Amino acid sequence: MRHNRIFTIIAMLFTFSIASTAQSAYDALNFSQFEYEGSARSVAMGNAFTALGGDMGAISINPAAVSVFRHSAFTFTPSIINTSSSSSYLTDLSGYKSNDLKLSNIGFVFNMNTGNYSGVMSVNFGITVNRSYDFTSNMVASGTTSESSWLASQAFKTGGVNVRDLEDMSLDPYSMGIPWNSILAWDTYLLATLPDSDQDYIAATENITDDGSIVIGGPLDQDFIRNVSGGVTDITFSIGTNINDMIYLGANFTSHILNYDIYECYSEFAVSSNDFQEGFNKFSQIYNQRTSGSGVSMKLGAIVTPIAGLRLGATFTTPTWYDLSDYWTMDMNSSFNNGNSYNAFSPEGYYNYSITTPLRWGLGAAYTFGNFALLSFDYENINYSSITMEGSQSDRGIFAAENKYIRDNFQDAHNFRAGIELNFNQFAVRGGYNYSTDAEIGIASNKESFSLGFGYRLTKSCSLDFAYTQKINPYKEYFQLYDSYDGIMAPEGSVTHNKNKFLLTLGWRF
Repeated sequence: MRHNRIFTIIAMLFTFSIASTAQSAYDALNFSQFEYEGSARSVAMGNAFTALGGDMGAISINPAAVSVFRHSAFTFTPSIINTSSSSSYLTDLSGYKSNDLKLSNIGFVFNMNTGNYSGVMSVNFGITVNRSYDFTSNMVASGTTSESSWLASQAFKTGGVNVRDLEDMSLDPYSMGIPWNSILAWDTYLLATLPDSDQDYIAATENITDDGSIVIGGPLDQDFIRNVSGGVTDITFSIGTNINDMIYLGANFTSHILNYDIYECYSEFAVSSNDFQEGFNKFSQIYNQRTSGSGVSMKLGAIVTPIAGLRLGATFTTPTWYDLSDYWTMDMNSSFNNGNSYNAFSPEGYYNYSITTPLRWGLGAAYTFGNFALLSFDYENINYSSITMEGSQSDRGIFAAENKYIRDNFQDAHNFRAGIELNFNQFAVRGGYNYSTDAEIGIASNKESFSLGFGYRLTKSCSLDFAYTQKINPYKEYFQLYDSYDGIMAPEGSVTHNKNKFLLTLGWRF
């Protein structure tokens, strides 16, 4: 699957066929990811805010940040996320771009000053809504080949399935172990049995030669599009206290709402339908999946100021306990040069399961140079080998293989963040840097990003902040759109993903 960054996209997602689930260790890893996407100020400084506070975006990083507020405050942060991809497959180069308007943060902090000059000087409460991860990813790929086809691969994999089982819809194909790809291809006349056989198949894109060999009939245009959308939204309730203006303590209670949507369409078109003995013209396979659910977690944090200018922070985050549901459907359509066309649908598949993400802990240090500048550094540790997956009540042990794979192949990841801010009266300039090691053992694809931004205090109670963040090393993966078969290698392509964000925060204090 994703080994060595090879991602067999359609082969992995289009073969839901048996009672075992469609979920994998990489789904669990994907749903365990996070990227702080709070206020423009925190993002501009690389989210290096473990030892800082007084910012709405900092609260999700260190809950003690809520206790640093000296006033009640409200912020609102819309953002624009730009995603792009460039693909190389067979004969073609393809590109895809999208722009999405999101709400990265909205939050309110209520400051309750106790009136004390020592001891507990304030107790603050906060509620924030943050987008903690964005799944948006898109790609297209296209090319022409006469060497292989998705349909031929499916015909080979269907071998051994008795044709009576393909036709008997009173049977449950999930319990029979029959791929829905095979059923739909049969129902749309894209598969046929070989002469004198009831369990060996030939695809509509294949011809039988005079010597009995099976070959691709002629050139095929292959097209693929994949759109992934959704994200994780955190609703966080915070409480914090300021002790002697030296110790700041806080706790977050967070509800995580996860939505993950996949749309994929794979098509093959005959350059000339006359090349094919069955008069094949075209076919398309469409796959839709939606994963949705929610989880809960808790986070504790502290900030201390041992000497003037120096601030130290620490956090501990419990795992997130997710309850999730997957829903998926497939449909296939075909057309032939005699004017006939066909369409077939699968029933909706669904499965309920749970994922426990890793716990996290972090440390931070910051130093302020009067009112002119500050530097901040963070470290965060996440042990991805501790992810666990669990099935429903009736099949608790169904993820035993996935959980073993997670333990054997995932590892501790280390996140480093750095930020700087320079203040010039009402105007501030900011910069940040992020570096994260990979969660998978033996994969050297560490993530880097930089960020820039500025802030301007419009009035004593109103401020405006802007941030831009960009990946430094775009993510590249290699893919096959179908499995190799019968000694024929499926073509391999590559796709490079890139993403950047613009954030704008409007804030008021009162």
